[in-house]
Amino acid sequence: MMLDRLDALAALRRHPRARREVLDAFRARQLRRLVRHAYARVPYYRALFDRHGIHPDALRSPADLATLPITRKRDLQRAATQAITSDVDPARLIGRRTSGSSGEPLTIRRTWLEERLLGAFRWRALHAMGLTATDRHADVEELQPEDPHDGQGLHRVLQALHLYRQLRVHALAPPATILRTLADYRPDVLTGYAGVMARVAEARAAAGATDAPGPRPRFVAVHSDTLTPHMRAAIARAFAAPVYRIYDSNEFNVIASECVATGTLHTCDDSVVVEVLVDGRPAAPGERGEVVMTGLHSLAMPFIRYGIGDFVIQGEARCDCGAPFATLRGVEGRMFDYFPLADGRTVHPYEIIGILGKTAPWIREFQLVQERRDLVLVRIAPATPPTSAEVADLERAVAEFLGPAVALRLELVDEIALEPNAKLRVCRSRVTSAYDAPDTTRL
Repeated sequence: MMLDRLDALAALRRHPRARREVLDAFRARQLRRLVRHAYARVPYYRALFDRHGIHPDALRSPADLATLPITRKRDLQRAATQAITSDVDPARLIGRRTSGSSGEPLTIRRTWLEERLLGAFRWRALHAMGLTATDRHADVEELQPEDPHDGQGLHRVLQALHLYRQLRVHALAPPATILRTLADYRPDVLTGYAGVMARVAEARAAAGATDAPGPRPRFVAVHSDTLTPHMRAAIARAFAAPVYRIYDSNEFNVIASECVATGTLHTCDDSVVVEVLVDGRPAAPGERGEVVMTGLHSLAMPFIRYGIGDFVIQGEARCDCGAPFATLRGVEGRMFDYFPLADGRTVHPYEIIGILGKTAPWIREFQLVQERRDLVLVRIAPATPPTSAEVADLERAVAEFLGPAVALRLELVDEIALEPNAKLRVCRSRVTSAYDAPDTTRL
């Protein structure tokens, strides 16, 4: 499969200038390799194909994927190691536990090369927005412990050469602290979670230009959370820079990124097959549908016709800028409210989600709702019935974080109800929300 990876690396530069026919041929070739591999070496997919009477040779192009059922996160949770290539030791792969932004945490497994390749598509998206190899780049995101299998030798060499210099800033730090760190680093390019960057923008506005004279990046690219028009405008004002979007997920890295010429989102067609479905049929331009994706370069743990629960607005088959990529007009993705607590703290829900992940591996699905400044509700649908001691341990850990001024109510349920738009609102504050304000148009 090394030749496949070299072909994909070459595609990173070739496809933005290629004809659509060249890109389509590449996608079909990669898809055929993927499904043959999945059938031969991944027990979950072999069983899925056999159960539905589908032979991998019948899947010749992305259009043929419609014959397969959709795989959900809970399917892969239940499959466990059966969803991983059978002749690879999962313990030797890079493990990425999802943040739980969908309410269903999952550990994703990739090889070192797959991790680098998917990361390269993100660098390409940033280059299209204006990044250069010598820029100073700051990324505001949740910092995770370094995986022992994710060797950073290449990164350190580039840093030593002053290429692709990057400072990772912890998104869960107080916004004022993040702002001071950015002012000291003076990044040329700034990226980060949309909701966190909006909070940092508020801190910048509150401090005023005299007290906080920086930073001044050329552009800001936000990802992970949904971006509203109000949030975009606030970030643009705070940093005096254009704001662009990256639609991403842990499973696929970049799914789509904003075209600086047209404002639509280019789907990352040489890395991901993106389907937008309305009642099971492909959506027409302008229609809202569920997004289902197939990762073309993930072989250690394949994702074939995988639904993450997001809804998007289908765009045109080609962007007006002339690039060969298909487009999305908008994304209804993850919405994360900060929780302003009764003791004066304002916390990001990732801090609570981190406690759930460390304390309760028995969780299948969860939802956090701040009912009042002094009351947080945690709903949990267990994967396996927890013991009373396990529930007590979780309650104790979350209550300790919230503090004595905030009450905790923990509910165990069979399923968590979806919103009227058929999505699960995982983290919601009924005290204050950037998403429940009048300008709820999703971007």
